[in-house]
Amino acid sequence: MFRTSAASFNSLLIRSWYIRRPL
Repeated sequence: MFRTSAASFNSLLIRSWYIRRPL
């Protein structure tokens, strides 16, 4: 449960960083 939650949060953070990342 904690592992899945952490993975989801990590994925969201990476996605947000990738979107905000300047090309």
